[in-house]
Amino acid sequence: MTQKPLMTKDTLYKIFETAEKEHINLFHSISKKDFYKELNNVAQNIEVLNTNQINYEMCRLFSLFKDAHTSWALGMGIKFMLPISFAKENDKYFITGVQNTLKDLLYKEVTAINGVSIDNIYSTIKEVISSETEQWSAYCALSNLSNTSYLKMASVDTNSDIVLTVENINYSLPRELDNFITYESNPYLKSSNYSLKTKNGVKVIEYVKCREHQGYPFEKFLSDVKNFVSKNENIIVDLRGNTGGDSRYFSKLVNEVLVPKNIKGCVLIDEGVFSSGTIATKELKNLDFKLIGQPTGGVTKCYGQSKWCEVDKLGFTVCEKKFDFTSDKIPDGPIEPDIYVRNSIEDYKSNRDVVMETAIKYLNKTKQADKGMIINYAK
Repeated sequence: MTQKPLMTKDTLYKIFETAEKEHINLFHSISKKDFYKELNNVAQNIEVLNTNQINYEMCRLFSLFKDAHTSWALGMGIKFMLPISFAKENDKYFITGVQNTLKDLLYKEVTAINGVSIDNIYSTIKEVISSETEQWSAYCALSNLSNTSYLKMASVDTNSDIVLTVENINYSLPRELDNFITYESNPYLKSSNYSLKTKNGVKVIEYVKCREHQGYPFEKFLSDVKNFVSKNENIIVDLRGNTGGDSRYFSKLVNEVLVPKNIKGCVLIDEGVFSSGTIATKELKNLDFKLIGQPTGGVTKCYGQSKWCEVDKLGFTVCEKKFDFTSDKIPDGPIEPDIYVRNSIEDYKSNRDVVMETAIKYLNKTKQADKGMIINYAK
């Protein structure tokens, strides 16, 4: 008996016919002719591919549109997230967060997962990420080193125990997330979408996601911010790792608090700032906030406002709108920081957040300059 294919040619072609119909301008970065050459090549073998191979090919095909909001949904196959996070430095991969039972692995170098080179895994994932920028592709590839759906695409056997090769020693990794520990200042693992803190006497708004947080309504947060900051105060807004959501939330914060109170200061950004996170960066840049960190993963001219589509119960997203945030202050491309700085592995080990420290130092020097003191900003 012939086994029923997981995806037929008809379904494959119907997916991209639907994508073209629903997207505002699907072939903005690749010609339809060139795309269909790639699609026809995949169609020749689609009916004999397994789940992992289909996911790889679909992600790769969607990535050809160079549109981060237009992507294949990894709904085929069971997936889970490994209880671990990574950082990359000088082409080496280090553990920056791990389950409590493996805390001795923190900040050590990983060379393989289940015998497959971690650099090969990273490269495979990176080439199938839907993205407009190198920054976003790299960020997503690193983040998805713990996503078993992507690991399977890179030929990692995730049906058995996950084994990390760390400094030539193999360690089995538990599949359950329990007592996850990490570098204290890691912005990607916050307990709330938004929060208020004071660091070394400087007020900080952490805005990790452009979404309302369950149990902490945004209106309550907005009220808290109004009471937290004073008129004409210099503060820090930490947007690192803000991959987006609904931009209207942050616009409300800007229009109801930051502008009326004439709030200025610094914004912390990195490659994880994307979509509505990029819009938030743009709004603060227009208010003359100083940007500190790394270029954003999102760009100032892009397609967005994602729409969910399904064909034969298989899902993907397309874009319904084109955005242009460019201005005299913000050129086309990723939004670049005014001051470039990145946390190193040694900073992780020392539990230091040098990006935050740089912002605090900048604001303290600005405060001294406002008082008429002569400041050497090079120090």
